Amino acid sequence: MQVISILNRYATVHFEGDQAQTFLQGQLTCDLLTLPPQRWCFFGYCNHKGRALATGYLYCENLQTYDLIMHQGLIQSLHPRLQRSAQLSGVSATLGKNPTLCTIETAPDHALKDLSATYALCLSSETTHDLSAAQDWHYTELAQRLPIIQPETTDQYTPHMLSLPEVILQNMPAVSFEKGCYVGQEIVSRTHYKGQSKRTFTLQTCETLI
Repeated sequence: MQVISILNRYATVHFEGDQAQTFLQGQLTCDLLTLPPQRWCFFGYCNHKGRALATGYLYCENLQTYDLIMHQGLIQSLHPRLQRSAQLSGVSATLGKNPTLCTIETAPDHALKDLSATYALCLSSETTHDLSAAQDWHYTELAQRLPIIQPETTDQYTPHMLSLPEVILQNMPAVSFEKGCYVGQEIVSRTHYKGQSKRTFTLQTCETLI
């Protein structure tokens, strides 16, 4: 695997334990019961009011081990929150490996290769940083309409305002309306079935500098 750059915009929370799948199933908008090992999906993590506290990538190593990749500016507040809840389920929640870009040609089979023809997303202990590659990945996320919650936007928008239900990664919807309860699920489902969201996330381009 040829590592190009860490993505220091992100950080990882590593979950491990026999009840890891059950715990995260009750926390996230995606359906972990349909996520096979060594596959990825996009997720939302909401509060009880249905507002997104974080979005990002979820990697399933196996049914007892998961990695949650979110904006690094949210880790200080959300890691302790998740850690306290996870401990009640007998699940450990520790800071994980670095989200890393590697070349698509040398990427391991379990890397996320679906977003770019140049880079794949994986986790490693490498610390190399290439600003150009990291910016390319950020532009790729924008082009793919992946809404990444940052500290300035946490607790501001519902999944529907972010167009999160439209995000599908490796055939996995970021929001499942078939799964059972999770934090904020009642509000998210009500918005979906009653069509109450008046705002949505769109990508706009401009030919002049703003």
